[in-house]
Amino acid sequence: MQRRRLATRLFLATAALCAIGVGTSHLRMTIHRANLVAAEYEPAPPGMVFVPPGEFLRGSDSASADHSEGPLRPAFVPGFYIDRHEVTNAQFRGFDSSYSFAADCANWPVTGISRERAEAYATWKGLRLPTALEWEKAARGTDGREYPWGDTFDAKCANLGGKDTLAPVGSYPEGASPYGALDMAGNAWEWTAETYRDDEELGTARIDRNVIRGGGYSYSPLQGRAAYKGFESVGATCNDLGFRCAGDARIRE
Repeated sequence: MQRRRLATRLFLATAALCAIGVGTSHLRMTIHRANLVAAEYEPAPPGMVFVPPGEFLRGSDSASADHSEGPLRPAFVPGFYIDRHEVTNAQFRGFDSSYSFAADCANWPVTGISRERAEAYATWKGLRLPTALEWEKAARGTDGREYPWGDTFDAKCANLGGKDTLAPVGSYPEGASPYGALDMAGNAWEWTAETYRDDEELGTARIDRNVIRGGGYSYSPLQGRAAYKGFESVGATCNDLGFRCAGDARIRE
């Protein structure tokens, strides 16, 4: 009986310490996030926009939402910068002089680029690919809207919905996101830094796929929603798949 009482006391003491530890960790995280939100940041570099730190609504409660999107729920993202436009053919040639494209397509999004090559370009620029959370926040702002411009699809705001071809970046200024990022719905799909573990199984191995966002010009408005996740096989690419770069926001000294 005495040993049972001692064991119970030990269990309760351990549980109390764990609760204190969890509470302390949560408090530290809350203070850290509050400090990030209160900080002053350097302006975005040329060609990029600043997305301030804070919570936003990710996912979707729409009946047409895919299970991979998850329900509409808050998520915190530190401040970051992201390219205003998709990386263009001309910009990519600055990184890879052997890259070729049609003379009249210099300002089109670079496509047919693997995630590895996209990451190499971003590293060359001193940047990186955006995380899936960063991309989604940059596209929709904080209020859970379906598209960068609002909740209703508008054909004049995006190169999306069964269009015939890519368009020069920035061709749809009315579709700007709340932070000023363009073409985040339609034109070219975009790589993110996220790898998705598929539920499907092949034998004993699961399939890892890279997450892409934004929809492509020939896709429906459903795929162009900010919460929608597309997928591309690891190591693969496509002629309507491009990218944009991101970087951590710098706190002003």
